[in-house]
Amino acid sequence: MLIFGHKLIEYNKFEQITCIDDIKKTTSNSILYFKYIGDISILSHALNNTIPLAVEVGSFNDLIIVVSYRVDYVIVSNSLVFEAQNYVNNYLLDTKILKIIDTESDMEKAAKDEIDGVIFTKLLA
Repeated sequence: MLIFGHKLIEYNKFEQITCIDDIKKTTSNSILYFKYIGDISILSHALNNTIPLAVEVGSFNDLIIVVSYRVDYVIVSNSLVFEAQNYVNNYLLDTKILKIIDTESDMEKAAKDEIDGVIFTKLLA
């Protein structure tokens, strides 16, 4: 299981972006992160330039669209996590599902539920 944001586990930095121009201001070896709200410009740019990308989605329909751009990670809330995980598993997609969590006990539950990974809320602030 992938774990992002735990104090005892090293992980690549997540850098929030809101537009393509923000990419120029990010550091190398970081994972770019944004909340998908219907604009595919960042998704297209990342796909065409092989940029590691994590995208937070709010609906199953958004998940389907975002995954079609072969993003590395899709970040989902608890209410969407099982549908999202089943979707990527059933279609043998490379995208990893990250469940948003607050505590270590949430991490344990995600592991038992066989979710690809978790991301602590503090990384998304």
